[in-house]
Amino acid sequence: MPTSAWTKQCAECGTSNQFVSHMKSRRCTSCSSPMDWRLEVICVDCGLRNFVTREEFRTGYCTGCTTLLGSSSTEEDYVPNQVTLLDRAASLIGAVVLFGLSAYVIYVQHFQLAYGGRRGRRALVLEFSGAEITLPVLSLLLGAVSVISVFLDHYDKRQNEHIYRKIGRYSLGLGFCCYTLAIFFGHQVR
Repeated sequence: MPTSAWTKQCAECGTSNQFVSHMKSRRCTSCSSPMDWRLEVICVDCGLRNFVTREEFRTGYCTGCTTLLGSSSTEEDYVPNQVTLLDRAASLIGAVVLFGLSAYVIYVQHFQLAYGGRRGRRALVLEFSGAEITLPVLSLLLGAVSVISVFLDHYDKRQNEHIYRKIGRYSLGLGFCCYTLAIFFGHQVR
């Protein structure tokens, strides 16, 4: 819809006003009451009403479920996102390394992690063995899930990118929490 054809009726007097610019079209031309030029967009996933400007419609996200507001509700119009080959390869290699490292740690029942150690200070190295490896291994596995979600999102052609973003975000946050909590269960080496 071109900008010149964008009209809206005033809620106070009912006069039809034409949108010129955000500065010039703030008030009604006849009664000078404030005009709200935001669009009311109902999310196709959760049904929440979102009020956005015309510029935010294509790039904005729903405040309830973080779905892209400009996305089509029909599957035939939907174009899935594309992840570059380099990003896919990096995420797959990272996930395989993290899964492999966690499997190795479970097998040997021994793990050492370094914490800190910047600007000339020595890093605090903690050693985990036996049941103490649970939190470090869990943080590795959650990091691998976060990384592999980028790879899987490319090959899943359904309209659910927001789910993969949530999986990646939450698993990375939970993995970082497990990594931080592991400090209290390790034995200091040096």
